Amino acid sequence: MGSAPAVMTLEETVYGSDLVMTKSAGLAGAALLAKYYRENLHERYTYTFIDKAAARETEISVLPEIKVLKELGIRHMHDVAEGGVFGAVWELCERLCAGVELDLKKIPICQETVEICEYFDINPYQLKGDGALLFLTHDSTAAIKALKEAGISAVVIGRMNEGNDRILI
Repeated sequence: MGSAPAVMTLEETVYGSDLVMTKSAGLAGAALLAKYYRENLHERYTYTFIDKAAARETEISVLPEIKVLKELGIRHMHDVAEGGVFGAVWELCERLCAGVELDLKKIPICQETVEICEYFDINPYQLKGDGALLFLTHDSTAAIKALKEAGISAVVIGRMNEGNDRILI
């Protein structure tokens, strides 16, 4: 909820905008699994590898990127939490009455998350993703540059469109 200097339509703010994601998929879920199942995971992975995943627990705040994005005037943001990236994209589309074309290969994911999800047979794109943030912008280059200057990684993972179609490439 917020205020805007002028009323803008979805066509102006959403349709055709880039869908950008900060940090990586499954950040919080992989950290929690690494922390609570450290010994089980050690059957397959080194403690160094497991501890690296668990240490990502310190990255779960999205407040730094929200501050940067608000300064850029970005209006549409959604945290990646329960339901992971797929759940967050679905909720964002529902809330905005929009469709999306999402490129699976562009969704950032850490190798530790991939390995931990493989061990537990979990879809990493549906894993608890606190720490990542989705946002929409028509100028993704400027937004990604501003986030990078603040030490936050971000990448375009899709494009919003009219209609209700959610297309996964």
